[in-house]
Amino acid sequence: MQSLVNYHFANLSLPSLVINTGVLYTVGNYHLLKYGRAHFLRLLGVSCLGGSILSAVTAYNDRDF
Repeated sequence: MQSLVNYHFANLSLPSLVINTGVLYTVGNYHLLKYGRAHFLRLLGVSCLGGSILSAVTAYNDRDF
C-alpha cells in the first residue's frame, strides 16, 4: 500500500508539475468563483477518486514498479 501512495503522490517531472499546478490553480480558481465551494469540493473529490483509480491501474500494470 505504501508504494501505491508513493506512486500516486511522487511527481518526478518538474515541468509537468509546474504546468499542472498552474492549470489547476487557474481553472480551479475560476470554477470556485463561478460555481461555489460545494460544487468545487464535489468536483475535487471525484477527481481525486479518478486519479487514485488511474494510479492503481498504472501501478498494477507497470512491471518495473
